[in-house]
Amino acid sequence: MRMEAEWEGNIWWSRKQCLGFVDQMLKRIQYELMKMPEQAALVVIHEPYSNIVNFVVDLENKNSFLTEEFLNQFGDTHLSTRWPIS
Repeated sequence: MRMEAEWEGNIWWSRKQCLGFVDQMLKRIQYELMKMPEQAALVVIHEPYSNIVNFVVDLENKNSFLTEEFLNQFGDTHLSTRWPIS
């Protein structure tokens, strides 16, 4: 079940829904994060009042810590995608 309401093309969530969304999203990528060496970088940005999540990866080291499956799912450089809240 998606916990969101659309109004004029924007997604508006309560604070609790936003925090729940971020928690679920981070759990989904925890496995990949645990496999990364300390020098690797993955930045996850979630803007308030939006269900858009941006993933930015360190391109210089991407082949040393990101799997092909992960890159296919999240993109090589930057991705904005919608993650449902259940």
